[in-house]
Amino acid sequence: MACRLARHEGSLLVGKAKGTDIAFLRKRLRALDSAAEQKFIGLLSAEEKKIYETATPVGWVPIETSARLQELAAPIIFPDNPDCILELGREQARDDLSGLYKIIVRFITIPALMKKLSSLWHSYNDTGDLKAVWQEGHRSGQLIIENYPALPLTSRLQIQGYFLGALEMTGAKNVRLINDFTDPLAYKYFGSWE
Repeated sequence: MACRLARHEGSLLVGKAKGTDIAFLRKRLRALDSAAEQKFIGLLSAEEKKIYETATPVGWVPIETSARLQELAAPIIFPDNPDCILELGREQARDDLSGLYKIIVRFITIPALMKKLSSLWHSYNDTGDLKAVWQEGHRSGQLIIENYPALPLTSRLQIQGYFLGALEMTGAKNVRLINDFTDPLAYKYFGSWE
């Protein structure tokens, strides 16, 4: 089954994100083979190609460009996965949280990880806020991206996959994360786990 793409949407307010997503795309495409990366590069405009080749994890990239590159790369990386954008985020979380981080994440609770993800939002995004909400003793919570109505759908789905991958790394069982994107001022991710 082919990837269901989250068709890129134009926006009025363009935020920026760190180039970590693009650096991950480069790493992942190159790990497949040179034909996969060449296929991807063949889909890019001259400006997108320059950003793909030069973006660094600490540099800022327009979020719309990052979303566009993810939208083009995901079906190449996961050609048989209908949720390829979500899976791209999930795999990036596993990659980002490997090594020493993997050990640390394994020993913290999901609410603690949600709080940490929330506190790191502005390290990777120059627009919007991420709020973590949960009740002590409950095995559910929410991550809410606020005040970022122009966040592209592709980015929202990739972020959902990232959150899911990160939460799964805690060792919790049956982690589920569903979204509600109906309010453009509060994109919500409802999580539950055992």
